[in-house]
Amino acid sequence: MYLVQPAHQYAAASGRLNLEQVYSTCLEKILEGEPLAKVLTLYLHFLEQHTPGHRFAILQHIHHSATLQLLTAPSLPEVFLKTVRRVLVGDKHTACGQAASTLTPYFIENLAAYPHWQDFSEDIAAADITCYWSFPLIDDNRCIGTLLITGSDKHSPDLPTVAHYQAVAANIVKVFSYCEQQQGRTSVNWTLQKQVSQTEQALHSLRSEHDKLLVRHHQAVTQLVHQPLPKSFHSMACGLIDEINAQLNVVHTTLTFQNVLTEQNRRNVSLKQLSKEGLNQFHNSMIRSGSSGLGMLGQARERIRELADYIELMTVNPVQDFPVSATVGAIAGIIADSVPHFALTPCLNIEADFSFSLPTGCFTQVLSELLLNVYQHAYPNENHGRMWVSASTHNVNGTNTMQLVIEDEGRGIPRTVLQNLAGAKSVSHNVDTDAGGLDRCQRQVKSGLNGTMHVQHRRGGGSRVILMLPFQKRG
Repeated sequence: MYLVQPAHQYAAASGRLNLEQVYSTCLEKILEGEPLAKVLTLYLHFLEQHTPGHRFAILQHIHHSATLQLLTAPSLPEVFLKTVRRVLVGDKHTACGQAASTLTPYFIENLAAYPHWQDFSEDIAAADITCYWSFPLIDDNRCIGTLLITGSDKHSPDLPTVAHYQAVAANIVKVFSYCEQQQGRTSVNWTLQKQVSQTEQALHSLRSEHDKLLVRHHQAVTQLVHQPLPKSFHSMACGLIDEINAQLNVVHTTLTFQNVLTEQNRRNVSLKQLSKEGLNQFHNSMIRSGSSGLGMLGQARERIRELADYIELMTVNPVQDFPVSATVGAIAGIIADSVPHFALTPCLNIEADFSFSLPTGCFTQVLSELLLNVYQHAYPNENHGRMWVSASTHNVNGTNTMQLVIEDEGRGIPRTVLQNLAGAKSVSHNVDTDAGGLDRCQRQVKSGLNGTMHVQHRRGGGSRVILMLPFQKRG
């Protein structure tokens, strides 16, 4: 006896069903948002109700793994389901594997006499399962699953029954397609709505960051106006503030653009009114403008931080260990950014972790003034130059002392300035001389740092400033 044979070799009778009734019910459930497995379970309940002695299951083809996986089987016992829960396409041991591979119905009329019975179980007979049929679910010449039918009698379907179940299979394929179409739309809608929601959250965060930065910017400007900073540093800080204002204006324009886009697209973000192309364009434009805004905010935030840090250093004067190398590099960098037309190469001969205890605010003011003096006066009518800064410690009369040397190879310091600096040593602290910034530095070094400052011509051209600053205890 042939146990597994093509459909056209059988001649057994079967009942006929009105499939339009169950199909319409399934479409209603799909429109209500029911998942595919639940909709097909309803379909199989209908088949079982109108086909006594038969129980049904549907397996779905998972293409990337070339397997059939159980989707629904409302009445079949677990003892049978464990053999068909996952079936390889082309598996000769099961009718479903063969049907999916050949796109042809396959039937096993008596499982107990089947050569691969050991792959099933003796308990299947006790579950009142004798025959096992499988119809491929074919959509656009490809298998998307199989319809599995079991019966309690040893028989095979006749040609009208085969035609009937092929119609059932075609009807189930339509349910598959419609459900996939609806769920695909829902998935796209949900994905796009989620993208818009995330982008609007990012926009809100960007707006909040922008507002906080404006407050911080205002605080920095107010602090700058009310603190007694050196005039030269004040102009440099004002240049930074102008740059920050320009960046914040760009961010404000970006936020305005995003607000317009959001209002235009907000009413379209719903399941009934949705333009996939429009929402994708909106999402992409929000990403681009948001990224641009965040970048500008980051630059403005960094500028404000630099400005606030150096205002604080210059106005708060605690005695503490001071990272000399890092501070020289940072101040040189911030000054260089404020003088973009001039390229000065700083050469630092300072250990990376070198620090020294002294009044930090006063020292920062002096250091900024001296470095700025090189940028502004050492190389007139030139667009590049070099500067050397070195620091070392020495024992001077039993006191640990830092020697800081700043050199350049520019035009040098005018003789009158040197004479004025020499004369200023005996002049009262409150009397100005013609030495300008260098004079103020000399007075700050003496009164604020308890040190000395010497200004010299450098052999080969240029100038040299030597600071001798004694170690000071904290507090």
